Amino acid sequence: MTVSPSVLSPLRLRVLVGALLAVSFIGALDHTVVSTSLATIAGDLGALEHMSWIMVGYTLAATVMLPVLGKLGDVVGPRGVFLASLGLFLVASLACGFAPDLGWLIAARVVQGLGSAGLQLMSQTIIARVTSPRQRPRYLAIIGTAFPVAIVVGPVVGGLITDFWGWSWVFWINIPVGVAALALAVIAVPRLPGGAHPRFDIPGSVVFTGALVALVLAVTWIGDDALRPAALACAAVAVIGILALIAIERRAAEPILPPRILRNRTILACLGLSLIVGSGLFAIVAYVPTYVQMAYRTTATVSGLVPIATVLGMLVSNLLTGWLVSRSGRYRFYPVFGTVLGAAGLATMAALPAGAPLWVPMIVMAAVGIGTGSFTNLIFAVVQSAAARSDLGGGHRHHQSRAPGGLRRGHGDRRRRGRLRRRRVPPCRSGCRHPHPRGGPRSVSGRAGRRRRHLP
Repeated sequence: MTVSPSVLSPLRLRVLVGALLAVSFIGALDHTVVSTSLATIAGDLGALEHMSWIMVGYTLAATVMLPVLGKLGDVVGPRGVFLASLGLFLVASLACGFAPDLGWLIAARVVQGLGSAGLQLMSQTIIARVTSPRQRPRYLAIIGTAFPVAIVVGPVVGGLITDFWGWSWVFWINIPVGVAALALAVIAVPRLPGGAHPRFDIPGSVVFTGALVALVLAVTWIGDDALRPAALACAAVAVIGILALIAIERRAAEPILPPRILRNRTILACLGLSLIVGSGLFAIVAYVPTYVQMAYRTTATVSGLVPIATVLGMLVSNLLTGWLVSRSGRYRFYPVFGTVLGAAGLATMAALPAGAPLWVPMIVMAAVGIGTGSFTNLIFAVVQSAAARSDLGGGHRHHQSRAPGGLRRGHGDRRRRGRLRRRRVPPCRSGCRHPHPRGGPRSVSGRAGRRRRHLP
């Protein structure tokens, strides 16, 4: 059951968005703040050769648990998963600051990554459950500002905290913000029921988690000559796990990764776009400063201006696109425009002469940020609108080709409902008995995967 937007008062909805923005921000900030303090933390704990595992453990847990937590939110409801994830994140942050050795810290970071995954995923699921498809782009854009802001301020804040307070406060700084967000969330997050099928795919979850862990370890270790045999073994385990997962999911009553999502072109396009843009964006933020330092002979501080320009472009276009789509309902132009602009910007960066002034790559990368920001959070809203109402917890990863969440079915007589079902055109939210004309609100997949151009 999807909660109608009218259930929440405007004040409660604002409080809810503020709480979700706060927890999304501390989850995104934690990753960027810690990256600046890695050398100091590993030096104090006497394990410089293993300091990368401080980040790998966090990222690994946050990645592999996303589908599992999404399905759990569908079964038991997103409110419980969200509050439990927030509590787990705060306890793990406290434990990280008291870590006496690297093993303790890595274990606490794994738990912290698990909590962060639940916070990010359930924040978007809750918004999808309490807003209409037309409203989602605006609210998801607001929550999505946490990531670009964290990229800009995280390294600076991490350095200042480490220099003046000590590295333990890099983790403890999450606690006051998290406690305040927890108090707001307890009041504002409504009790949202779980799905109609209270079953959990335990075998599929275990196999999926093991296969993904093996795949990440294989990619991480393949560049080390000493660990290359272990990396090849992990790659073999990942392949076997994926094959076993396919066999399990075909027989599961409620699979964690439903095979039927492959029939929806809109969802597949959004997932592929998210994968490409996500990996490209992380690469840009990580390596562009090094490129600027080497090509333009600048200091580290000056080289940080280029990714800041990228992030600011993302921030502006993200908010503007969310507002425009919420007003018009039309979304297809923005992914097309954004990918073209981003690709043109990167091609321009590759062709820039070595003697160009520094403001030139700043403008070009700002254009790249505008392009990627115009659809980064928008595609989440599109995918959630394509998902069944009981599958909103799987927001970005696993959906089925059905009517958008928040649209009602079952109006009119049986014959009219049969025609609507065959045409896959949901009835009007206002309760009218006739299908919408061509160009009106319809299933994202249309007939056999045909995509619509705007949200209802």
